[in-house]
Amino acid sequence: MQLENEVWQPIPKTRSAWVYPFIRKPSITGSNTYIIRSGRHLLVIDPGADPAQMEKVREVLAGEVSGPDHRIILIAGHIHVDHMYFGLVDRQLRRIGSTIIAAEDWGAIQLEAGDTHWTGADIVGLPQSPATVALHLLTPEDKAGEIERSVVIEGFGEILFRSHQITTGDRVLYGQSMHLTDGDQIEFWYTPGHSHESLSIKIGSLLHVGDIPFATNPGIAGRAGWNKDDLLDSLYNIRDHLLTEEVICCPGHGRTFDYAGAMAMVTRMEKDIREMPDISEYDVKRLNLSLWHGLDLIDEAHRLFPVIAGRMMALCFHLDHIGMEEEAAELCIIFEDESIDQLLLDFNNFYTEYKAGTKIKPEVVLKVLQIFEKIQKVFPAEALETVIDNSLLRRVTRSLSDFLSTIQGVIPEGTHEPVDLIPLIQEVFCGEGSGVTDEELIQAADDEQTYRQAMVKRLAHHPYAHHLAIHISVSSDEGEPVRVMADRLRLYDSFIALLEHGERINAESLEISVSSDENGVEMILTPAGTTLASELPLPGSTIREIAYAGGEVRSMMEPGKEDIRIVFSKPDALRPRSTLQSAC
Repeated sequence: MQLENEVWQPIPKTRSAWVYPFIRKPSITGSNTYIIRSGRHLLVIDPGADPAQMEKVREVLAGEVSGPDHRIILIAGHIHVDHMYFGLVDRQLRRIGSTIIAAEDWGAIQLEAGDTHWTGADIVGLPQSPATVALHLLTPEDKAGEIERSVVIEGFGEILFRSHQITTGDRVLYGQSMHLTDGDQIEFWYTPGHSHESLSIKIGSLLHVGDIPFATNPGIAGRAGWNKDDLLDSLYNIRDHLLTEEVICCPGHGRTFDYAGAMAMVTRMEKDIREMPDISEYDVKRLNLSLWHGLDLIDEAHRLFPVIAGRMMALCFHLDHIGMEEEAAELCIIFEDESIDQLLLDFNNFYTEYKAGTKIKPEVVLKVLQIFEKIQKVFPAEALETVIDNSLLRRVTRSLSDFLSTIQGVIPEGTHEPVDLIPLIQEVFCGEGSGVTDEELIQAADDEQTYRQAMVKRLAHHPYAHHLAIHISVSSDEGEPVRVMADRLRLYDSFIALLEHGERINAESLEISVSSDENGVEMILTPAGTTLASELPLPGSTIREIAYAGGEVRSMMEPGKEDIRIVFSKPDALRPRSTLQSAC
């Protein structure tokens, strides 16, 4: 069963309770709000942080309050500001009738302290002052056993609570029910994991599960108070004790769902949790790192996808030109870059809104993630493997996983092992090759299909640095290889990116100097050219890829330092040096 948006409707399995939901598309700047009417009580679960929605909430409440007997309780499913902000700061709301705030005890303490860290106000840049929380739910005393207690609030009357415990193996589910004036009761169940103070709230068939359905999502997992073990226990407790066949699950964001959807959620999240790495806290520092990584990623996408589209177009042209129309026609429909262009354009428009102040940093990070998840679905990486350079495809497909790792606070380490640096440099910077040799082409001539496939592969080959004059000088112990600790494949792809950068800045030649001492290995790339655009710095995505590969960029083409310096650590110490020279 779905709840109808912004309409009063009866709550099944209650005597006389009704619900008026505000159901929003998932967003980090606001939440769903559920107003429950039961006798003289008006319960507002998660007032949210959207001004337009809050105005409607006030209108609904004002229409229901007919006198001083009506009592409004603002209930925090959890204390994040996207769910509770206007419940804390909206003074107009308190003029409608007697209004108090209820929150889980630990969360209530944080609200009373005005703590911006635990509410996430620091992440979204919202001001927050201490708030008065009249009802502390599930206090340590409440969790000590099945007890009854009453709270008397001036101008509000007496509120009666009864606490509950359900034990399953080594799991304990703590609950508390509050009696309402028409004989119904609302239940609060302690289900931490998304945050330390998260509650699941039940009345009749309605079960509010807050942000638990999203708690494993990138950018959500790792928020202050997030805990993987607690989340898994809470999922099991919800499955075993709170879900019924007739349940209407009410999430903190997005549409409601039924029992089948709830069970599917539990199964999906259990799998996600068991496969997740250990995630560090998603704080302001990591938000900023994720933002800049995301912007670098978009910048890289604007470079790489046009390159792929251009190479596909050129390949189809050459195939047409030599009479291989069938192969050209098949290849031309593999990669439709218009959809990716549109996704990147959508982000550009979104980023313009961010620069204008109408979007916030976390929204930009999640937008980048959304864009690249969509690109991943439409980008035919496997189909392009025979016609597009594998290094280029690796950089495209690896970019999303690296970005996800950044959001999770897990820095990609690669597989670092001793790598002979000079042969790798020569392979990338001096390698011309043809993709398919003349001999291989001749051998394939006896079979038409094999020959045509080999011809496609040869025409698709794109030699790097074909126009650059390369000179390499090496200072090391004569006869000894220069070894560095690195991820060879990532380092190979990083060197390809360095060559592409040379093309972008109009380099005509490239001097590569490699030296080693007891502190490590230094690689200096000095481009030269009559129209050298040295003002273009090395892209952030390339700097990051080099770091993941095992290097560290010490200078990146800037005024007064018109070279690129990269240092590596060595697997072992090298002996005294002599100088070797080589050229491509």
